[in-house]
Amino acid sequence: MWEQIAAVWETDHPEVGPRVAFRWAHNLSHQEVADRWNALDAGDATMVKARIYQYEHWPAKGRRPSVAALHVLARVYQTQGRRLLTDAEYVLYGTDDQAEIDRIDYRQADPNFSGNVPAGGSPAFPGTVEVASPALSRLRDRRPFSDSEQLALYARESDLILSEAETTNVGTSTIERLNADLQRVAASYLKTPTAPLLADARRIRDEALRLLEGHQPLRHRRDLYLTVGWAMTFLAWVSTDLGRPEAADRHARAAWHFAEECGHNGLLAWVCKTRQVAAYWDDRKQDALLTRSTGFATPCGPEGRPR
Repeated sequence: MWEQIAAVWETDHPEVGPRVAFRWAHNLSHQEVADRWNALDAGDATMVKARIYQYEHWPAKGRRPSVAALHVLARVYQTQGRRLLTDAEYVLYGTDDQAEIDRIDYRQADPNFSGNVPAGGSPAFPGTVEVASPALSRLRDRRPFSDSEQLALYARESDLILSEAETTNVGTSTIERLNADLQRVAASYLKTPTAPLLADARRIRDEALRLLEGHQPLRHRRDLYLTVGWAMTFLAWVSTDLGRPEAADRHARAAWHFAEECGHNGLLAWVCKTRQVAAYWDDRKQDALLTRSTGFATPCGPEGRPR
């Protein structure tokens, strides 16, 4: 989120550098940046607002921020070290320093950073300043926006939102390949050795989970949820056949979550059946009856047929 907001400031005010843009994005004064720096206990010397000012006005004047200083600024602004330098500034550092700057990345400190989303969750969506964080509704350089500046800012934010919404890390062909692989695994069960099939099902599950960590249209997220759910259901069924009903129940519980999230009754019914069989062979007859009843109560229309 902060990088998008800083980009807006850099577009609006090409005369300022990235370090100023990120400070404006966070709506901080020089003193507030210094206070956050000191709160991080980032060194023996106390940071003062004049030094922050000097860092911002280098290289025209001021003082060049060291690599250590870029580390702290990146922590304060929740961004990458490279993002705090222009191309012209970056080349003024030595090769070793450039390599270290490239490794600076504190975006995970930002709860709205998509890389911080757990598998199976929805990535944070960069909305307008007000939607993303009410505290940022006062985003300004200590002066009010004019009406035209406010409208222009919101229009550019909509451009960023559209750009993010159209970004995807998965397409129809990938979904079809994962489903075809899973169908092959299921069709091969009891015909070929089990160990390779278990490994394949696990690989398919993990690939779908990795894709879910990125951004994709809602229809493809639902498809990936289904793929994960069916893969876990297969792992559960085979675990029961191999005499591990307790392991099967753990797979099935996870599969139930993904089935519920995407609202797929066919998968829900199959998970119930799988848990019922596992409970029966685990000598939990009452649980088996309850799970059986839940399965019968789950409607299964044409869209609910297992793949």
